[in-house]
Amino acid sequence: MCAAVPHFAALEPALSEFGKLMTREPRLRAMVSAAARGDLDEACDILNVMLEAAGATVRVRRAPTGWALTTTDVAVSPAECVSSLAHLIAADGWRRIKVCEKPSCTEAFIDRTNGGTRRFCDSHRRNMGRQ
Repeated sequence: MCAAVPHFAALEPALSEFGKLMTREPRLRAMVSAAARGDLDEACDILNVMLEAAGATVRVRRAPTGWALTTTDVAVSPAECVSSLAHLIAADGWRRIKVCEKPSCTEAFIDRTNGGTRRFCDSHRRNMGRQ
């Protein structure tokens, strides 16, 4: 399964600044050069160093189907949290934002199942099938 690719318009104006930033940032030029010569692991390493230096908690890693975003163990800021939520909603709508269906529970969670069928929070999902 492929990850949803955001529309380029959703990534603006940041992408528009890429060319300008590349002229001032040697690490960006090195990253692009590594990618152009086919050394994608080096390009990824450079990008991840830049992400870390900028204080971002997201990193890029090689995955079986291409490339994936992961988060670090660094605490995620509220801005990054709602930004990630906005990206999820833009890619897949609101259907994965849920509240536990156990009557006495009001816990919210993100449904990460392939079919979007999860009904219970972490505290209750293991126990509900046995009741």
